[in-house]
Amino acid sequence: MNNNKDGKDWENSLPNDDCNTTMFMNKFTSRLKGGNIYNRRVAIASFPGSGNTWLRHLFHVTTGIWTGSVYFDPKLYHGGFPGEACSCNDSMTFGLKVHDIEHARAVGCTFDDVILVLRSPYSSIVSEFNRRKGQGHTGVASAEDYNSKDWNSYASKKIYQFKSLMPGWLNLCNNFSHEGNPACMIVNYEDLKGNPRGEMKKVLNHLGLPLGRLRCLEAEEMVSGPFHRNHKADDVTRSEHTSPPLCMLNKPIRELLYDVIKNTSSSMQVLKNGDRYVKELNHDLPNC
Repeated sequence: MNNNKDGKDWENSLPNDDCNTTMFMNKFTSRLKGGNIYNRRVAIASFPGSGNTWLRHLFHVTTGIWTGSVYFDPKLYHGGFPGEACSCNDSMTFGLKVHDIEHARAVGCTFDDVILVLRSPYSSIVSEFNRRKGQGHTGVASAEDYNSKDWNSYASKKIYQFKSLMPGWLNLCNNFSHEGNPACMIVNYEDLKGNPRGEMKKVLNHLGLPLGRLRCLEAEEMVSGPFHRNHKADDVTRSEHTSPPLCMLNKPIRELLYDVIKNTSSSMQVLKNGDRYVKELNHDLPNC
């Protein structure tokens, strides 16, 4: 994918239809019906390990617009995500990666739309542990890693983090709904994995963006992206251990995870499509 790191301004033109071209944008008046649809701050939100980076890649491919981040990840920046260097209020990018809404507010970031990527906290924590121990966004932890005290410590910390982060996003989405503004969309990770093109069509429709570049996802290499962990990595994690990673945790930590999933499921059950979100939260949760 070609990187336009000079931040070329499209002026009054629309994004390029070339699947291999992604550009920065400046504020410009769209000729599409509805006015300047690009002059917004959209949070691409998630708990770490939920597929945020992958969804950003899919957004780059299907829109031709770079996304930014509240954080700065040098590996992503040097690996093909130049929007990492943009500040949260920079008009060069459209969406912003963010995990913690309170942290975003503390550094002056505000949002008028949210794309929340939802993934089973168990799968997310395993994914992040794989990334941490596997030295990168596509790595896999070893059996020894999951048999270590570090796994218990890491999982416990992350479960508490999930418990603290999710209510902030759910409250923001709820506030948007009460204001009569459907400015929040929840994307299930497993749905995105099973049908990237279909889910991205929903995302683009939600944002009111053109659908012309959805055809770019017909090519498998355009779907995967440089930082998306191969789906087979989850199978490797399962096959390399005599017990699932969850069952290697101390019982109090497992019970904490069960309680967090139960409470979050109760909060999401009342939402539209709540049953689908509950299913996602409990995905791949083994019995120990």
